[in-house]
Amino acid sequence: GRVREPARRLDDDMERLSVKARQPKQAEQRRRRAELLERQRSRRADRTAQNRGLGDGGDAGGGGGCGHAEWMGETDGGDASAPMLDTSEPLPAGAGDDAMQTEGGGGGGRRRRPAGREAALMAPEWMVDVPEDLPSCWSVVARPAGVRCLVTTGGGETRRHAKGCAPRRFPSALPGGRRAAGGAGHVQLDCVWAEAEQTYYVLDLLAWKGLRLVDHPYEERVFWAASKLAEVHADRQASTNPCRFVHLPPSGRCSAATLSTAYYRGGGASRDGLLFYHNEGLYEAGPSPLLLLWSDASCSSRFYDYGSAQMARELAAAPDKAARWRPGETEAALPIGALLAACEGAMEADSGAAAGR
Repeated sequence: GRVREPARRLDDDMERLSVKARQPKQAEQRRRRAELLERQRSRRADRTAQNRGLGDGGDAGGGGGCGHAEWMGETDGGDASAPMLDTSEPLPAGAGDDAMQTEGGGGGGRRRRPAGREAALMAPEWMVDVPEDLPSCWSVVARPAGVRCLVTTGGGETRRHAKGCAPRRFPSALPGGRRAAGGAGHVQLDCVWAEAEQTYYVLDLLAWKGLRLVDHPYEERVFWAASKLAEVHADRQASTNPCRFVHLPPSGRCSAATLSTAYYRGGGASRDGLLFYHNEGLYEAGPSPLLLLWSDASCSSRFYDYGSAQMARELAAAPDKAARWRPGETEAALPIGALLAACEGAMEADSGAAAGR
């Protein structure tokens, strides 16, 4: 008992530090999340009204829930008023921000402006506040280990844009991705490149042929990604498709069961944390509080438990790692038990309300 006491005191101290570091950030992240969701709902309502010829959006399609959003009426022919994020066009709003990269990249120091098309990617924020609607309005995805990148097609070639790397060109089964297929069509995918498997794991779909999808909710983008990639057999490796494109569907609405599945088993690939997508969230360049990243040492080889002996050894060997690890965020890390408890608590509350009716 005497031997364990210092370790227990250290654990208690670390937990108090974690809570203290997290508290001021919780309310701020919660506020920004609510504000962004309201702005996006308003934008979708305006866009729906425009497509219906109603002019001012008013209350059309706004809504306060997190159910399936209304389809915008676009076709594969595209919408001339809403061009895709094509490589020939300027980057979208926010694309100049130095978005948080889960492969590394610091939270401190001077912000740098990425020069490439990868700046159009939406980046996750570190989860410091567990959303109250986590089980009902969010989906969870086990993020594969690898290089985050934007994959685009057009003119008969496929291009990969990743931070700090020159664009890589290769053929693919995607529309517009190889000359032999005529080179027609444009596609944009948010991916993680796993070199060992020669596989692009598709997290999100920004555009497909003439269809712009960034202004559609996450749930709709997931449906399109699964169906369209299956149509072209993008997951089959061949001479005309040397790299596989494997869609990573969410484990489902974030219940305790789906969260446990993502945390303990993942999607078969090496994991690098969990991503939480708000089902109503639109795709916007730069960091978004509607896309959250969570990790611990059990589901990411690059994550060290704050204050652990392993972290101390790594910092002693390479002190410069401290900035890249974003220690302020690591201090505010939530345990997996807190996420599971949030899901289970919400489910019990829903069951109690249903029984009361």
